[in-house]
Amino acid sequence: IKPFESRYGITTLVKVVTNDGNILTWFASQEISGSKVGKTVKITGTVKSQEVYNNEKQTTLTRCKMA
Repeated sequence: IKPFESRYGITTLVKVVTNDGNILTWFASQEISGSKVGKTVKITGTVKSQEVYNNEKQTTLTRCKMA
């Protein structure tokens, strides 16, 4: 979880590693609690794209809910 300033205000980059080792990325428009780092979470969202970034396969999600 990494917040940063963008032209739209605060954006939070959230990366989740699944049990299968897949990487999910989500650019959230709100601040996400850092207390979820290292914890098991349930995440649902819409798949935006699947790509390779820095030699890692990643799936980018939008409209996510995390519990």
